[in-house]
Parts: sequence; C-alpha cells; structure tokens
Amino acid sequence: EGIDAIPPPAAMLDALPAWRAFAAAMGARLTVGSMALRDASIDGASFDVWTVLGKDGDVTGTRVELKVDPPLVLRAPLDVDVAASFVGAPPGCHELAVALRAAARRLEIRPEVLAVEVPGPTRDPADLRPRMIEMLVLARRLRGDRSPGPYR
Repeated sequence: EGIDAIPPPAAMLDALPAWRAFAAAMGARLTVGSMALRDASIDGASFDVWTVLGKDGDVTGTRVELKVDPPLVLRAPLDVDVAASFVGAPPGCHELAVALRAAARRLEIRPEVLAVEVPGPTRDPADLRPRMIEMLVLARRLRGDRSPGPYR
C-alpha cells in the first residue's frame, strides 16, 4: 500500500506495463505515481528517468539523467549552443552533444550529471535506450575515452 497505491498520471496509465517491464529488465525501481525510474543499469552506468508534469498535471516531457561517476572534470561550463565552450574538451565532444541535443528539448552537462529532456510522454522507456547509450558515449568521451563502447 502507501506510495505503491498511487496510480500513474492518467495520460500514462496505458504505458504502465512497458515501464514495469523496463524497470525489471534494467534493475530499476519504479515509482508508479510519478512514473519515475531510479537506478536503471545500462552498460554499468546508472540512469534515472522520470515523467515531467506541467502545472495542470499534463505530461510535458521525460527527463533522463546519467549519474556520472566519477564526476567529470570540466575546465568551464559546457553549453551545446556555444561551440567555443567545448574548446578544452576532447575532440568530437561538441559534435556528440549537438547530435544528442537534436532530438531533445534540453541537454545539461554538469560534472555529476548528464541530462536530456525529451518532449511529450514516453510510452515505453526502452525507446530511450539509444539516447541513454549516446549519453554514456558522450560522458566517456568527455573523460578522454575515445572507444565507442559495445553499442557502436
């Protein structure tokens, strides 16, 4: 009972089975009332995914956060819209960030977290897996690792 008894937002009710399946497959904890996943494990990294609600309770987007561990060492804040902010970053980082941002409403790069927000509801969080892999590749590249990883 308690928090587990809170239903998902009405617009996400039909998506609940897919969110449960993804949570089980990725070893994540699902909070149904907020349609949020905590600690989804992909390629050894930990991701949080949650549904973003507007003021009136409508689903406005989905936020995906990669917990960067160890944290990135950034010489200066990185802004995907300002190519010059990537001057000190390893080669290819700005291009990866631009590609990641292309399908997202927002991209944040901070030492402890790399986050994207995609518009609208996510019916199946498994659809976000390619974006999660792109986030992981960017985080690794920002650390100086040039290997593409097992997914490329």
